[in-house]
Amino acid sequence: MSDKKQGISKKQIFTMAVAMVLVAVISVGATLAYLNVTTTTKHNIFTGSEGIGLDIDEPSYDPDKSNGYTPGTVFAKDPILKNTTADANTSEWVAMKVTYCSYESTSQTSTPITYTEMQKYIKPIVFDDDASTGKWKKIAGGKDSDKYVIYMYKTAVAGQDKTEPLFEQIEIWSQSELQTKWGSTTDFLMDFDIQVAGAAIKNEQSVTTFSSVAAAEQANIENALIALFPATN
Repeated sequence: MSDKKQGISKKQIFTMAVAMVLVAVISVGATLAYLNVTTTTKHNIFTGSEGIGLDIDEPSYDPDKSNGYTPGTVFAKDPILKNTTADANTSEWVAMKVTYCSYESTSQTSTPITYTEMQKYIKPIVFDDDASTGKWKKIAGGKDSDKYVIYMYKTAVAGQDKTEPLFEQIEIWSQSELQTKWGSTTDFLMDFDIQVAGAAIKNEQSVTTFSSVAAAEQANIENALIALFPATN
């Protein structure tokens, strides 16, 4: 019996997506501009002018567990963002982009797929975005037909502080669930890639809770963060 039929040889790739550092300010509307920065590969930190910086991490993720996954596997995956600015008084509005991809191991290439397609491999991700108690707010993407979602943290992050995780785990459908949903337990044990990247702009407001920011300014901040991420086709 081949490894594919056993469903034990598939490789799951979790990626900290590489993003370019933007040291110039980004303009929003006619006159508004924000100092900004984006994350690069995990633990490879760059800073923009005035010392604004951002890092991304997954404290509980075990990469060894992602190789040869089987039905019902649960992976700890808890992406967070940290303001690496030395000055505790320099706070940032931060956002995280999650991109769903299939993965081709021979060419080592990832191809964005829709969230609907992603759910052939995994159960729906439980994001910390409850309207009342959630720490994150969805600001772009996120429909089943989209290949990505962007969330913004609802509180400005002070220097050397970090966010709560956007989500905490990835769960593979169980064997019985695969059989019920797709009529197969092996066809959907495929290689896949969940890419996570972060971005930040300097908080120029006198408040640190996003709900306290004027509505027009909220839109400017959200648009500035969205613009820092590369487009997903």
